[in-house]
Amino acid sequence: MVSVPSQIGLPSLDALLEECLKAFQMVGGISHCSLILIDEKNNGVLQAGFDLKDSTYRVGIKIRKCALLEECINQRKSILLKGPFNCRLPALWEDLSDAGNITAIALIPFLKGQQCLGVAGLISEDIIDNLLEMRFGLWELVGKSISNMLTYHFVTVSLLKENTELEHILNGIGHGIVIVDRNLKILRTNSAMVELIGREHSELIGIHYKELCSEAGILDKNCQVKESITTGKITHAIKHCQGKVLESNRYLKVSCFPQQSTAGEITHAVVYIRDVSAIVKAEMLQKDLIHMIIHDIRNPLLATIRTLDFSVTGAHGWITRYHKGILSSTRDSCDSLLCMLDDILDVYSHESGQVHLNLQPVQPQQFIQKAYKAIEALAHEKRIQVRFNLAEGLPELIGDERRLVRVMINLFDNAIKFSPKQSTVIVDAQIKNEGWIQFMMTNSGPAIPREHLEKIFWKFYQVDKEPGIKKTGLGFGLAYCRLAIEAHGGKIWAESPVYPDDQGSRFTFTIPIKQPEGGIS
Repeated sequence: MVSVPSQIGLPSLDALLEECLKAFQMVGGISHCSLILIDEKNNGVLQAGFDLKDSTYRVGIKIRKCALLEECINQRKSILLKGPFNCRLPALWEDLSDAGNITAIALIPFLKGQQCLGVAGLISEDIIDNLLEMRFGLWELVGKSISNMLTYHFVTVSLLKENTELEHILNGIGHGIVIVDRNLKILRTNSAMVELIGREHSELIGIHYKELCSEAGILDKNCQVKESITTGKITHAIKHCQGKVLESNRYLKVSCFPQQSTAGEITHAVVYIRDVSAIVKAEMLQKDLIHMIIHDIRNPLLATIRTLDFSVTGAHGWITRYHKGILSSTRDSCDSLLCMLDDILDVYSHESGQVHLNLQPVQPQQFIQKAYKAIEALAHEKRIQVRFNLAEGLPELIGDERRLVRVMINLFDNAIKFSPKQSTVIVDAQIKNEGWIQFMMTNSGPAIPREHLEKIFWKFYQVDKEPGIKKTGLGFGLAYCRLAIEAHGGKIWAESPVYPDDQGSRFTFTIPIKQPEGGIS
């Protein structure tokens, strides 16, 4: 049996059984009472027995299987046997020597639904036959009351056991855990949270989650946890702390997981709080370093491009066609490098919310053709044909043409890079769902594994190529595409494969024709 802490106020099982014996004794007509609880193996264990004639009380005596007992347990019904019993008694009472005086034997099951928790074995020596049925009915009523008492006891003990196990699990987690109800009242915390906040469990239980944030200096103006409980969605956010209980300039990652009842109603939420100050500060340092390096590289690169432009146009004197081709190729390489640096800067600008779109009316055909001209030489070099399927009468959309051109350049570059020689890249554009234009670019290169289709839009992420194939770029091109399209209020995704034999990938993005009033949030 599970031990129960005394401070909870739940009586011990022995004390409970003693009360059950007293209940049968009050009904009367019983000379001996045995209470038998069923263990996990469905064997009887005599937990308490009381001989009312000599006040003998016994606890924890194991008994052998008895056909009469098993019948009561299996059929979950009361059994009444009338005397006299001049022959041998059932195995449960075979140690009683005065069988000749017994007038009745009764077995009353203790039921929890369809489960038999135990049995009361009753012996009577002084009930006359015409009163036996009435007493038997009273014994059954007592049995039902005892069933309720035992059910409450075992359910409570089970919950306490689960509660203790949950507490051990929560305290074994190294990051802060807070469990709140629908009204954001704190139900439970773990040791890591107590250490993080500097307040005891008892001080945190029952207070409002906003009060916890306020005391700890956690900036949570929109109350992420309330939003998560209201919408039923899992949320993640980085929260900045300003002094008070926690040190200044600390960053916490707060993840909220709303929990539902069996009826589908959100009843509470588990809030996972992790100190990510070191990670955030390292990312900020990395970002500052990248900005500094890129700006230091970008300025001399622009000067180099201008010098090459002057040389190609003959401003520095006449040059041969051969040398002009070399300089043009060098200038194109510098342009590619400049685009790569701009992608990196724009990705970090988008992530920090510092991007500003220059919204103007844009013709879809126009920015697609501008992007194609920028990579046309790459397509010719691999003898790749680009086929345009642009719907007639595409309306103007409101967008930042420069950024949309770069999105298309990155998608063209990606498609040409991974397409085999003498293949075809298909560009589609059409009106979708009224108010949206959908753009698609399809290549016939190797398929992208399904597990990478979302990750390829992460910065620095590149799919492992086949052995012997060298990686190119830094993994910023598609990351830039995602951030630029989302800044316009659109979406971008990849599908692969699109052709038989695991070939081909299709990149699709949608742009609203009109930007919503107030801009993109």
